[in-house]
Amino acid sequence: TYRSLYPKNKITSERTKICIFINRQLNSANWQYIKYIRNVQKLKIKTACRRILYILKIYN
Repeated sequence: TYRSLYPKNKITSERTKICIFINRQLNSANWQYIKYIRNVQKLKIKTACRRILYILKIYN
């Protein structure tokens, strides 16, 4: 199963148009969810080989 990372837009009533799904088997200590604005999200993942992977999602 997956966990949905969906930013809630509390500033305006505009709907957010993006969502990231992350596998629940991935330890939550190894990733960090960062939202910027309603249509930009970033996911920071620490890999097993001690590297950092960034996934940036932008709705245009």
